[in-house]
Amino acid sequence: MWKTILRRVLIMIPQLILLSVLVFMLSKMMPGDPLTGNFSQGQSAAQMAALRQQYGLNDPWYIQYFKWVGNMFHGDLGQSFVYKRSVTGLIGERAVNTFWLALMSTVILYVIAIPAGVIAGRYEGTKRDSAISVGSFILMAVPPFVFYLLGLIFFGFFLQWFPTGGSVSSTYNPGTLG
Repeated sequence: MWKTILRRVLIMIPQLILLSVLVFMLSKMMPGDPLTGNFSQGQSAAQMAALRQQYGLNDPWYIQYFKWVGNMFHGDLGQSFVYKRSVTGLIGERAVNTFWLALMSTVILYVIAIPAGVIAGRYEGTKRDSAISVGSFILMAVPPFVFYLLGLIFFGFFLQWFPTGGSVSSTYNPGTLG
């Protein structure tokens, strides 16, 4: 078993490296740069050139990539151009809500899946078993975002168990949180 785990981890390493290079290159192929959309209004060409130099956007792509990887391994994911804050901090603030959403979805999954599996196993070859099997295949074919929207409508609008506008009050101005 340990050999299988080790082999899969060793296979995963070059795949992750290749994927990170691919994603980085795709972001570099997009028109403009991170500064174009946010700062170009009201900035002179000299100011834009200074900002590009400050953020290392004038460096070749491979230098930018290795800087990004090096910073990532030190826990620095960079600065958000939208929020003007550390990306690591922004992710950390939202990690608690993400954890609770993942936990609750896992609990709901097991509450539904275990009894359905027991019923399908108990009544193997019957219409109940077929109905559960067909239902399972249909549910696996539905994209996750459809479930998210249905959950939002059911739990948020009908049952009103949680706010539908996010996890903060709607009285906050955008960009002022934290």
